[in-house]
Amino acid sequence: MSENGKYERDGGFAHFVKKMGEATSPQPADRAVIERFRGRLPAQMLRYWEHEGWGGWRDGLFWVVDPEDFEDVKRAWFAETPLEPETDLWHVIGRTAFGRLYLMGEKSGAEMEIEPAFGMITASQDKLRPQPPEKRDFKAMMFFSHRGPEECDEQDTNDNPLFQRALKKLGPVGPDEMYGYRHMLVAGGQNVLDNLEKTDLLSHLMLLRDLHGPASLPFWDYDIGAFASQALEED
Repeated sequence: MSENGKYERDGGFAHFVKKMGEATSPQPADRAVIERFRGRLPAQMLRYWEHEGWGGWRDGLFWVVDPEDFEDVKRAWFAETPLEPETDLWHVIGRTAFGRLYLMGEKSGAEMEIEPAFGMITASQDKLRPQPPEKRDFKAMMFFSHRGPEECDEQDTNDNPLFQRALKKLGPVGPDEMYGYRHMLVAGGQNVLDNLEKTDLLSHLMLLRDLHGPASLPFWDYDIGAFASQALEED
């Protein structure tokens, strides 16, 4: 926010746009949703919603989303894990064309990722402590600064990026679509271009959860219960 009160892009969002371009599928954010998340997500994230909107960037490679649309999906993937509310309260704020979900914590402003194709949930464990508002605002800025074409893409079995080839073959995904594997990886399918198809976003994410069962937490190497108790004492 500039000194005269008018919205100006900060360095983090400007860096994001430099890498991703302007929104290719812009969508105004719902004012009622913005108000419901006031005091829950960083104020800076809500300013982005208000002035930049939701929608898709880079021909649908990356999407800023309404967290309420993904609440059921999030709950399904968190089921039978000790992640919520033990570590924080989490909300989906973005996703990729391949269905990877980005979440942000209410108290920490930290990022978490759900990788449905692989049945995993990952986070930077050392960044999950509760943080004051100004630090949560900084994390919102860094969330966008870290997003880019390479980070949001997926690789095939030969480590070659998939998005541009999928875009050319299948066309762009819409707000309710994703590129999913016809023969899913969990069932022995291969992450190759010929195995990709456009499919319904939310139903495919739910199907992947059903097939994988409880999400794996491959990089969580400490006692979450002990962590949660300590975090509550510090809050």
